[in-house]
Amino acid sequence: MIPLLALTLAQAVVAAPPVGATGDETDPIVVVGERLRGVGVAIGFNLFTGKTNCRVTKSSGDERLDTAACEIALGCAKQERRNRDRTRACVEAGYDAFLDDYFSDGSNLNAANQ
Repeated sequence: MIPLLALTLAQAVVAAPPVGATGDETDPIVVVGERLRGVGVAIGFNLFTGKTNCRVTKSSGDERLDTAACEIALGCAKQERRNRDRTRACVEAGYDAFLDDYFSDGSNLNAANQ
């Protein structure tokens, strides 16, 4: 029962619909951010081994974004196991930090056109 609850919580938090386009829809940061937020992941917990795992249920089409979404979701699921609001806030903060890093050197500014 607990693994099912954890899986349901993780899917509800991470597979939230993309943020509405409030900025410039051609801005690479906005486009990549929406793609990242559109990734769906499922978090599982093995009661026997105590390990958590992640699988992508809805891909962005970019392996780096999919991997980041899983890593962020896993970290937040471990940190904020029982509080949905804090888990959601953790995931959003993780996405923002990832995007800052992703665009920090300027080499991914054309990522929106991929």
